[in-house]
Amino acid sequence: MAPTPASATHEAVLDVHDRPGWRRAADVVGVLVGSALGDSAGLGGDVVVRSRADGSVLWRTDVGPGEEAASMLGRIREDLDRMSVEEFLETRGGAATDDGVDPA
Repeated sequence: MAPTPASATHEAVLDVHDRPGWRRAADVVGVLVGSALGDSAGLGGDVVVRSRADGSVLWRTDVGPGEEAASMLGRIREDLDRMSVEEFLETRGGAATDDGVDPA
């Protein structure tokens, strides 16, 4: 039996830096729409993998603006769809800890 894909228990999201909630959501939409239209401008942030159950952070990485952020988010979502949590952490680096992320 194949291992459960990480996407069954975790989701990847773009977390834009230092913005109030509604503004952060607008920025994320703007970055993704701009990327789809070929505009590489936009705000940087983190791609974060969170537990669907409680929102705890499993993994995070800093990404640049626009196209880079959208591309990384897509690659991480693909990884979550085809890998178990353990395989994802082995491939992307890090290991689950009490707070969800190995700081090393």
